[in-house]
Amino acid sequence: MNGIVQEDRLQHLKRFYLIMEELARRTQGPQILSECSGRMEWPRRGVYFFSEEGEKRTETGTGLRVVRIGTHALKAGSNTTIWNRLSQHKGPEKTGGGNHRGSIFRLLVGTALIERDGLEFPDWAKGSSAPKEIRQQEEPLERLVSQHIRSMPFLCLKVDDDAGSESLRGYIERNSIALLSNYNRESTDAPSGGWLGYSCDRKRVRDSSLWNQRHVDEGYDPAFLDVFERLVAEMGESEKWLPIIEQRDKPRDIHDGLSNRDVVDGTFCIKEHIPVHTLERSRHSSPGAIPGVLSDGSRKIKVVIQCAATKQPDAGCMIDQNGKRVMFVAQPERAPANDEIIYARPDDMVNGNGNWRQFLEEYNAQQANPLNLYPAWQLYKHKAYKSLVDRFGIENVYILSAGWGLVRGDFLTPEYDITFSPSAESYKKRKASDRYDDFSMLPKECCEDLYFFGSKNYLPLFDLLTKDYAGEKFVFYNSSVPPEEMTGCELIKYETRTKTNWHYECAKWFIESERSYSDSATVRQRPASAPKPCPTSAPTQKGRPVHNLSGNQEKATNPIGKDTKTIGINMKQEMATELECRARVMGLSTGAYCKIVFQQWLDSGGKLQLKETSETATGEPVKLESRMVEKVKSYDARENSRIREDHVPWWMFWKR
Repeated sequence: MNGIVQEDRLQHLKRFYLIMEELARRTQGPQILSECSGRMEWPRRGVYFFSEEGEKRTETGTGLRVVRIGTHALKAGSNTTIWNRLSQHKGPEKTGGGNHRGSIFRLLVGTALIERDGLEFPDWAKGSSAPKEIRQQEEPLERLVSQHIRSMPFLCLKVDDDAGSESLRGYIERNSIALLSNYNRESTDAPSGGWLGYSCDRKRVRDSSLWNQRHVDEGYDPAFLDVFERLVAEMGESEKWLPIIEQRDKPRDIHDGLSNRDVVDGTFCIKEHIPVHTLERSRHSSPGAIPGVLSDGSRKIKVVIQCAATKQPDAGCMIDQNGKRVMFVAQPERAPANDEIIYARPDDMVNGNGNWRQFLEEYNAQQANPLNLYPAWQLYKHKAYKSLVDRFGIENVYILSAGWGLVRGDFLTPEYDITFSPSAESYKKRKASDRYDDFSMLPKECCEDLYFFGSKNYLPLFDLLTKDYAGEKFVFYNSSVPPEEMTGCELIKYETRTKTNWHYECAKWFIESERSYSDSATVRQRPASAPKPCPTSAPTQKGRPVHNLSGNQEKATNPIGKDTKTIGINMKQEMATELECRARVMGLSTGAYCKIVFQQWLDSGGKLQLKETSETATGEPVKLESRMVEKVKSYDARENSRIREDHVPWWMFWKR
């Protein structure tokens, strides 16, 4: 304990909780994960502190004790955000479950539930990923874990520093854990007798009284409290991360409220609900900000691009215990003999201590990079990868790798030679029937639009690894026949004479299209999704994406599911702008918003005549002669810093 006696530690703990109370005051109290989403205005980076119902402080004062501390982006070059990390702990809204193999917090809670309740989940905590059938079997336990974690109140400390081993976030996290830990010490603020952590199979959790394993056996530097206090003071007087639009799947009634929390006598409580229309935006939002639009005018989207055979000549590689290079291929037994190289598959075992995939994941978790591995986006020579990162940010770019699966752009990736290309040498060629425990690092609960650039050979893997993605997915293709059996994807034909690696050209066009919108249009005029081509049967120029509606109409439909079809609509620019703006403010995709209105029109049973109107652009209420009036939240062009409710659909309906 670095010479610190228990009496000193008690005083340091009391000071720690005084700082926590000030943090709670400045952020208007703790959040609850069940009420949080990526549409809230989170700080880019920070440290989070979880408490737990029933776990009260005893020696240090009143209120709940902190039971879990964490941060993110401690590896140099990482661009992950604090919400990325919190969302992994929360799990996706749609299923109510999650992925404990991507969150050690979830893994620890799950092991405790198994022991406490006598559950049978033999594959829990085994491996960095698992086949679909195992994940389905574990889904009931994942839901129980989500229920527990989502109910835990937490606070966020904003620390927007660079990623790396010298990060202030790492300093605060490490010392806070060491201070609060009861591991091999006289217990202070001991857990309650019914604390779930006592059932965890990890001794460090049980003995530390924390849902943490790292740093619990370390000493702490008392000077970190000065830094902690300064960081809280720098946050300002109002740092509440308000959601702009809290719901995505359905319109929200104007009288629904957002929970406002406060600190009373050192304990966390929930105050009354405040109507949405009275909430003011936090000081982090720019005037007139629209959900889904970044400060430079670009949209919040994510892109996936397939890997490439041509990699950097100095790419780092894995090394076996004898110091030999490891080259990952699809079929090692067919690889040419080479005494200086060990051929292996990513899922081959390494000396009986796990497989290469697990080894790579552990390697990425450490701060050092002795093998000089490239981040995935830098591993490939083509400039398209850098262009995507430059345009959309490394946190929004993912690589679909035939060897490793769907990996983040910043994931350190070794040299490998695995491909889906049918023309590749047999030992490099991955077959559809081959079993791979692919990574799937895309946050499934993310609701941002997702765009894929890749050949038809990579589409089955993209479809498999994004089945549970919550946002809308758009797939560009160049084949004469649209791809089939794509789950929930909108297909966009990209016409070009380029036949080999055409997706690089498509990615370049997409980047330029996005840039043209952000450079030339005002925020209110930017579309909610990529510039989608209008239906046409006319010949197209090189590099122009179109929906292919010529020939067999059924082949051009969007196979979201059985008996479904995608229909393109051309309309006036003003009408499209208003439609996209309203959908964006409501937190809906444009397609979802259209389907709601169309369904109401069909359900009305009457013969209706649709007419466009420019009056909606003024934001003024319009008296409608139809009984069918939908309440929507309208973005007011004149006072674009607030959200209001109007009875103004972008279409006017008259009964014949």
